[in-house]
Amino acid sequence: MLFELDGIPFMLREPADLGFLAPYGRCFRIWDRGPSGNLCFGMEGPYGKLFVKYAGARPERFLGRPEEAADILRLAVPHYGAGEKGLTRLLTHGATSEGYALVFAFEEGGALSGDPMHPDLMDRLVYLPVPARLQMAETLFSLMCRLEKRDLMAVDFSEENLILNLGEETLTLCDIDLYRPSPFRADGPQPGSTRWQAPEEKQEGALLDGRTAVYRLGMFAFDLFSPGRPRDRASFQTSRMLYDVAARAADPKRDKRYPCVESFLADWRRAVGETRLIVKDRFSGRMTVV
Repeated sequence: MLFELDGIPFMLREPADLGFLAPYGRCFRIWDRGPSGNLCFGMEGPYGKLFVKYAGARPERFLGRPEEAADILRLAVPHYGAGEKGLTRLLTHGATSEGYALVFAFEEGGALSGDPMHPDLMDRLVYLPVPARLQMAETLFSLMCRLEKRDLMAVDFSEENLILNLGEETLTLCDIDLYRPSPFRADGPQPGSTRWQAPEEKQEGALLDGRTAVYRLGMFAFDLFSPGRPRDRASFQTSRMLYDVAARAADPKRDKRYPCVESFLADWRRAVGETRLIVKDRFSGRMTVV
C-alpha cells in the first residue's frame, strides 16, 4: 500500500501510527526498502536534523513480525550508549503506540552501497587522498576494538551500514543493532556483506569469534586501498607493511589470522607509523612526504 508523509511516498503492507514523529518537525526523506522491519525517517525541525529508526510497522519487504523487530531495537539501545567516535550518536529512544523508535543525530553523506541518492560511493573511495582513507581505517578499526572490549562483535557488517561524507572525508558506522557477544556459533547464513565475510560465516554451526571479526576488517582494508583487487600487492595503495597486516587479517585459514581486533589494530598502527606516503598537493602540484 502506498502512503505519504510530508509529501514523501513510502510503502507499507498496512497503515501505521506515525504520530510520534510530529515533535521532530518535517520529514525530508524515508527509507522503506530494507528487509529488517525498520522504517527510517530523515526529520528536520526544532531539534535540528535527525535520523529516526522505527520498528512496529510492516514495510513491503519485511516478512517477519513487527514485535520482533521492535524488540531488536529495544535491546540494541545499550550498544549505542557509550557515544563512541565513528559511531552514529543516539540521542533518545522509547516506545511508541505500536512499536519502538531510536532517534539519532543525522549523518550527512550516503551509504557506501545501496543508496539511490548517493550512488557508487564505494567506487569513489579510491579517489580520496590516501591519508584520508588511513584516517577512516583508524576510526573504524579503533571503534571495532572498543566494541570488542565491550564484548560486542559485528553482525550485519556491510557497505549499507557505513556512511561516507565525501566533503568531510569521514566514515561513520550507523547500525550495530544486531551486534552480539563473542564467541557464538553460526545459526545459518550471517547477514552482512558477503565480500567481507569470513569463510566460517557460511558454515552452519561454525565458531565465530575475534578471528572472524579480524577477517572482515582485513577485507575492508583491501577494499579501501586496492578496490576490486583483494590480496593484489601491486595494486595496494599504501605500504607493503600495511598490505602484510591486511593479508594476515584476511587469511582464509583461521589459525593464521590475528586472534582479536586489538592485536590486529596494534600491528596496523605500527605499520602506519612506519609508512611514508608521497602526497601531491591538489592545487600546487607539489609532492610532499608525510
